[in-house]
Amino acid sequence: MLKKNNTEKSAPVWRFFQGPQPYEETLVAMAAKARDIKAGADSEIWVLEHASVFTVGTSLGEAASFSHPSIPVVHTGRGGKITYHGPGMLIVYPLLNLRPHHQDIRAYIQWLEAWMTRIVSACGVLAWGHEERIGLWVNGPSGAEEKIGAIGVRVSQWVTTHGFALNVCPNMQPFTEIVACGLKGFGVTSLERLGKHEAVEQVKRYAQETFEPLTSSTTSSTSVRPLT
Repeated sequence: MLKKNNTEKSAPVWRFFQGPQPYEETLVAMAAKARDIKAGADSEIWVLEHASVFTVGTSLGEAASFSHPSIPVVHTGRGGKITYHGPGMLIVYPLLNLRPHHQDIRAYIQWLEAWMTRIVSACGVLAWGHEERIGLWVNGPSGAEEKIGAIGVRVSQWVTTHGFALNVCPNMQPFTEIVACGLKGFGVTSLERLGKHEAVEQVKRYAQETFEPLTSSTTSSTSVRPLT
């Protein structure tokens, strides 16, 4: 079941999915919606959790042969290598038409990072983007820099798919079985590990409350960015 909320006619339609969503079914629905948007339908923002899954992007590397005895492994069209999604993670998929005004992928990635930073700030955590490592970073419990959020997008005919994942309170064990997003030497953390005991449903509300429209109007030729 999903809830639909759209307070402004010109704003993206918000869809809040209830319960963990199967990844492959979501991919099919997302591709169909992207086709609709290319044909003139309104942009949408999907907010959800996924059932447990490892996803492998287009920069396969060693992840090409990865398998797991109990968690599905899905190869997808986003950029990047391998990562994990599961219950307790906030997933946001902005399905946006960038054609009218802001055809700049770099600006779009920075906009996603800034949005994630505001969400985490609403939970009382200081976070930041990194010039050389796409995603969202915090000081972990040990004081070392750790990753709390990942970004992976695809843009086709200036319509975006995929989006970002933020670790709220997931099972962190699956991250120990991979080199998440191909980033060796960096830990992965969550709001829960940082002592912030937020429910995913509350963080979904923070996502909508901290949303700000993308306003960049420059142009880039990049089509895929990694989930890193």
